[in-house]
Amino acid sequence: MCRGNSDSSTGPLLRFHVMDGLSALAADGLTYVFDRFDLAGRAPTL
Repeated sequence: MCRGNSDSSTGPLLRFHVMDGLSALAADGLTYVFDRFDLAGRAPTL
């Protein structure tokens, strides 16, 4: 998992990878869907 800003983004970013096994080389990635989220606030525009 990595957190922070990436490329040309101006706000925080969260990435994570869901797999069907323990080995990053042998496992397949799985789809993950958020069924809801709460917006707690906004960062000011730079």
